[in-house]
Amino acid sequence: MVTRPDCKWIPLLEGAANARAVAISDSIVRELRNVSRSWAPQGASRSEQAVSDLSLAWGAAGRLAAFAYCAPGRTRAAILEKHADKLSSGLARVPLPSTLFRGFWGIGWAYAHMRTTGIWDALDSDDLDDAIQPSLEWMSDQHAYDLMRGLVGLGVYALESPSKSRARKILRSVVSALGAVCTWSDQGVFWPTSPEALEAAERRTWPRGRTDLGMAHGSAGVIAFLAAVAHRERSQATVRLLEGAVSWLLAQSLGPGRGSLFSAYVDQGTQSSETRLAWCVGDLGISVALALAARSLHREDWREEALRIALHSANRPIGDAVNDTSLCHGSAGIAHLFSRLYQYLGHSTLREAAVRWYERCLAAETPGRFLGFGAPRYAGSRRLDPGFLMGAAGVALALKAATTEHAPSWDRVLLIATT
Repeated sequence: MVTRPDCKWIPLLEGAANARAVAISDSIVRELRNVSRSWAPQGASRSEQAVSDLSLAWGAAGRLAAFAYCAPGRTRAAILEKHADKLSSGLARVPLPSTLFRGFWGIGWAYAHMRTTGIWDALDSDDLDDAIQPSLEWMSDQHAYDLMRGLVGLGVYALESPSKSRARKILRSVVSALGAVCTWSDQGVFWPTSPEALEAAERRTWPRGRTDLGMAHGSAGVIAFLAAVAHRERSQATVRLLEGAVSWLLAQSLGPGRGSLFSAYVDQGTQSSETRLAWCVGDLGISVALALAARSLHREDWREEALRIALHSANRPIGDAVNDTSLCHGSAGIAHLFSRLYQYLGHSTLREAAVRWYERCLAAETPGRFLGFGAPRYAGSRRLDPGFLMGAAGVALALKAATTEHAPSWDRVLLIATT
């Protein structure tokens, strides 16, 4: 075991694996330059396709991040300008939802991230700020709290703002709104999802609604966000919500002897089935959220819980229900999360797990579009997705991060990093 509380980023791939990861990342980015449409399900309307084409999860905003980190330096500015023009024109003509991964806050995040990190300063998201108050009100009315489509997603946009004073104002409003829509119990605080907020098929399974535990739609995402806010400004409201959320989430553990330690959802005390390794749901995302919370409030007990859950995840079979390479729930994302956990917690087992999953990702290379990467199983078939969240752009970013000594910051949008 190696203790590394706050050291520089350590690349985890070496030798031939490093060279292959670099080559694959470069190859994916070259191919992404010629992509004009995102993946969309068969039968999608023109408006649905247009939204996907621009979005952070599937479209041009996500590819912008891949170009920023993976494109060759001599051509990066020209590539970024071309794709930023597509985003700007799209914002003017396509009605987008007010969400992070599917809507205009994701585009705003991409713009702000370019400026905040110094990658490129030709983008400006200030015009979007007029939509902050209406978004806050709508999300609060709908009790839409999560990272993908709610208050936490809006907060992630604010965390990226180049203006500290503007960010502070938005973040305080988001924390206040999260406090207004939560539910307190003797176990702590949680954020339920009403039946009306679920899809029709989900309502049949969860007629009384449900409470998500994971990073994408649940408590882990709220915890990671509150940890990021507390890292900047440790207010009483933020700390109270963060402590309550961690307490409640830990109380939902399934206990020892299970494949996973946490389920995906709970419904008035009834828990769903065990979860696979993934960023979006389950143990791995939860362990990252707890590690970030521990770092923000200097809680050794939370750090120990994060390490316990992470080590349990590291010892799960490598083929355990993982059949793609995406960031969301595939081998590239799993490898990158284990890499982050190693950087945070310093245990050699986590480094070994990250390397195994990177090797699993590299072994998925096949002939064809994007070398077969980022093509998760969907509705019984393979899809060739160029996107950030479930496609090739995300794989390129994860592989590049494994080969460089510079800590990535694109993963702040996934709430697996606070700086």
